[in-house]
Amino acid sequence: MNSIMKYNTTTGEWTWVGGDQGLCGLPTYGVIGTPSTSNIPPSIGGFGYTRDSSGNFWFFGGMGDCATWDNPVQLWKFNPTTTEWTLMSGFTDTNYRYGNYGTIQTPSTANYPGSRTRPAMVADASGNIWIMGGEGVDSNTDYGRFNDLWKFNPTTSEWTWMGGAQTVNQNGSYGVKGVESSFNQPGGRSGANMWVGSNGMLYLFGGLGFDAVNLYQDEMNDVWRFNTATGYWTWVNGSDTTASGAGNLPVYGTLKSFSPTNTPGGRGDLSRGFQRGPGLFWTVGGYGPVDSYDYDQGELWAYDPNGNQWACMSNCDLITGPIYGTQGVPTATTTPGNRLGSGVDIDSELNIWMYGGFSRIWDPMPYGDLWRYK
Repeated sequence: MNSIMKYNTTTGEWTWVGGDQGLCGLPTYGVIGTPSTSNIPPSIGGFGYTRDSSGNFWFFGGMGDCATWDNPVQLWKFNPTTTEWTLMSGFTDTNYRYGNYGTIQTPSTANYPGSRTRPAMVADASGNIWIMGGEGVDSNTDYGRFNDLWKFNPTTSEWTWMGGAQTVNQNGSYGVKGVESSFNQPGGRSGANMWVGSNGMLYLFGGLGFDAVNLYQDEMNDVWRFNTATGYWTWVNGSDTTASGAGNLPVYGTLKSFSPTNTPGGRGDLSRGFQRGPGLFWTVGGYGPVDSYDYDQGELWAYDPNGNQWACMSNCDLITGPIYGTQGVPTATTTPGNRLGSGVDIDSELNIWMYGGFSRIWDPMPYGDLWRYK
């Protein structure tokens, strides 16, 4: 779908803002870099998403065009105040394209990331858009998960290839935990979370990808820090092996208590991460191991980058479908349950909102429910 809806948290009313009401809506690109209420992206899923400090929504990539299921190389911005869409970078079609990398850490209007789904994506304090990884096909026609890192400058409309390989399915190069090095590099992955710290550093967590040694992909629980000044990565938390390796199961500790021994465990297909409170990074849901089996997850975790420690905040060690209770009435037992692919964000009053998603265990059809966590 390519429709956009707005929910009024005061009245409880939904408003159709734009796009098609049905499936497979067609795009209107307009002029690249020029906003218009007539513009609309193609129908896509599995795109990267972030929100900048001005409240604009940004989308990159995904799988679109219902006729061909191609993967557009398009970066879109939506202004919720004016309801205008802008194609900020890319091509006015949904054809599959390999990336044009240029010279590493050198910006150019000719550069662009290749087609991909489920990249990690975040906006920094200066308004730059960062994407990492995702799932796609490289120039060798190999299918898999990228580990490349990109930055887009909205002022100059230039992409910069900041690090990582041009080919898919790279193993991670972890080095020594806590030690920055030019040799360090996260492995290829998709469905990861990425945040920006108060120090301007980028933080990356989890995803479905490749560890230091294994030739197969699995859920990751590693946390990485990228120094935007030096261009180097640091492995700061978690395991250098995937979910099938030791040390990748969740450790919950005490509810809402941070500890260096806590970990969410390996997580793939994560819902978008977000920042809440003074420097805390949050993540919810996903898919990963709980014991000897993989499950959809409903846990809400917070990461403190200063203390380099995790806390499980809600739904810890919970395996259940939705428990709805009475609509609009919060209780200690109501829960969205275990799901992945949800839309998640936070409002100005620090309430967490979750919409939709689906469950491989409880219901393969998409949910249409809206939840609030206070």
